[in-house]
Amino acid sequence: MAAARVMGAMDMKVNPCDDFYQFACGTWVRQHVIPEDKSSYGTFTKLRDDVSVIVKSVLEESNADADPDAVTKARNYYKACTNEDKIEERGLTFIHQYMEGFGGWPVLGSKAGGKWNQSSFNLEDLLIYTRKGTNYIPLIDVGVTQDDKNPTKHILYIDQPDLGMPSRDYYLKGRDDKTLMAYQTMIQDSAVAFGANIADASNDAKEIVDLEIELANITVPKEERRDPEKLYNKMTLGELGNNFTGVEWTKLIRGMMQHVGLSLDDSEPVLAIAPPFLEKIGNLIQRYSSRVIANYVVSRRVLGKTFYLPKEFTDIKLKYRKVLTGSATEPPRWQSCSDNVKDTMPEVVGRLFVADAFKKDAKTDVLDLVGKLRIAFKGMIDNLPWMESATKQVAKEKADYIEPRIGYSDLVYNDTALNILNENFTVYADDPLRTLISAGEAAVIKRLYDLRKDVDKNDWDMSPATVNAYYNPETNQITFPAAILQPPFYTHDQPAYLNYGGIGYVIGHEITHGFDDQGRLYDKSGNLHNWWSDTDAEKFKARAQCIIDQYSNFTVPGTGGMTLNGVNTQGENIADNGGIKESFQAYREWVKTSRQGKEEDKLPGMDYTPNQLYFLNAAQVWCENMRDQAKVERILTDPHSIDMFRFGVMNLEMKIKFYLFMHLDIVLQNTEYTDLCKTLTSFPKPGNALLDPT
Repeated sequence: MAAARVMGAMDMKVNPCDDFYQFACGTWVRQHVIPEDKSSYGTFTKLRDDVSVIVKSVLEESNADADPDAVTKARNYYKACTNEDKIEERGLTFIHQYMEGFGGWPVLGSKAGGKWNQSSFNLEDLLIYTRKGTNYIPLIDVGVTQDDKNPTKHILYIDQPDLGMPSRDYYLKGRDDKTLMAYQTMIQDSAVAFGANIADASNDAKEIVDLEIELANITVPKEERRDPEKLYNKMTLGELGNNFTGVEWTKLIRGMMQHVGLSLDDSEPVLAIAPPFLEKIGNLIQRYSSRVIANYVVSRRVLGKTFYLPKEFTDIKLKYRKVLTGSATEPPRWQSCSDNVKDTMPEVVGRLFVADAFKKDAKTDVLDLVGKLRIAFKGMIDNLPWMESATKQVAKEKADYIEPRIGYSDLVYNDTALNILNENFTVYADDPLRTLISAGEAAVIKRLYDLRKDVDKNDWDMSPATVNAYYNPETNQITFPAAILQPPFYTHDQPAYLNYGGIGYVIGHEITHGFDDQGRLYDKSGNLHNWWSDTDAEKFKARAQCIIDQYSNFTVPGTGGMTLNGVNTQGENIADNGGIKESFQAYREWVKTSRQGKEEDKLPGMDYTPNQLYFLNAAQVWCENMRDQAKVERILTDPHSIDMFRFGVMNLEMKIKFYLFMHLDIVLQNTEYTDLCKTLTSFPKPGNALLDPT
């Protein structure tokens, strides 16, 4: 099966030294058409779709008497979400009531859901009410987070907000940009569907977008938000009001915390994450009428709920999505609902997935791999000629402290804990929108309550039914949910070179995140604390700049000449480069020690060495097709490079080494990559001359 999978993806007519991505993935790319409801389709997407089918199956099962209340609630939520007839029958009754809670949506005038009163409008009161039902509010982001310099505790923060479109860049392309205008049309048409007249909807939608363009202009670009030290601006609640004018910060934050009955005084510490934005937001708000502000805030809350409204609204949003991402249809209702239930009740859905699909030997195998990757990483540190001994020692100590979490947390099988975690929201069988809002309010209560609680290192940020992995610098943990522990990443029965090239590569990637441009600034206990000497820090930055320059020079086909954003993707690129190297070294050490140097068998029908098969599996993790619109969105929003560039591209020095490796299976290790970046730029294009001993 493994041989069929690996061979079936390859295009053997391509020279791997010319285009390794096409060599590894060319046939896969040709044979996999992007589904109409998706903007891209790759190995990750396929595996996530497979997991969605399993989640659908376990959520559609009948409830049993022995099931905890939380499991029953998850299945009932899924059934309500998929009941499209009931959604059509309910129509706009509840959403109009929901709007009135905000004081009405001005664009609707005197219609249901409108009835806005300008004389009683107060921005802070509106934002406080908005915060009641969601962990996000428009205009200004206010909430509770882990304290980077005291990571066992939580702290309040204020920051710039997310925007209605995926990135600030979409607002800066010009007022007539087709994607921006599609967004404006979506707002206008939605308002009309809610009952607004076309003239008011057209005018108000334009004013909303005008406001948001200005809002985007004062936000700090992602490229300037990579240094956590620069984002850590601690002050008291009292000082906040003195430093940033135009918003009643004390009223806003105190009112928000009243949702959970917590009282604050002026000495309460707050993190101001984006001071340049906070210095300008007050002035921007003052320049717009209260009607425009209210229209914007309510529209952001209401338009996020249209999935639970009649089909007319999803059709309106689909027109915008088609311009933004190229997707032509909505995903199947069952798939969106299974994802929504998983997002709302991640531990519960994780429990059902684990019971159905997770093999327990995976946990033991992956923990063993983590140990071997950790040793390989520390060996790489020892071999760095540019790093001082004292810094090496601290780096290795941090690597030893990285805590792996595999599969799922103990919580998923604790019935009492699951029930308590999900007791504060109600499932309304006849109204999934009310269920969504109830779940949102419960999530807000849980998050705001965290302010006076210690950080629980046992909390997971992903459901076990998630095909992904992550590193958390504040806890120094790496997490691998159960759903990623499947082929091509891992299976107990496939050769070790495939597991090392799959999940081993991912493990190495996550370990390396602890030492990328951001992760390196946290110590072994998760404190934002500089443990680098000034000399080593500068040498690291020089090497990181080499990565930035390399990836910034990759032009993405189908985007009109756009290149990857080497600054925003540097952390992931560092992790990719580190992960593939340390996993390969760990594999070679395993062959040396566990097999006494005897190579594993090749895959049947494939005349490639175990080393070469390692790299083939690592590359095939990233096989993917993407629509051109999706490539643009990925460049503008995603800290990861587009998949075709995550393994298949290499600088000249890497090409020389790879040529020798693919043709002669010669492995050159411990070469100082960065020092060669400059000296090799004028080196002749590699060819047969490489076989000349000189």
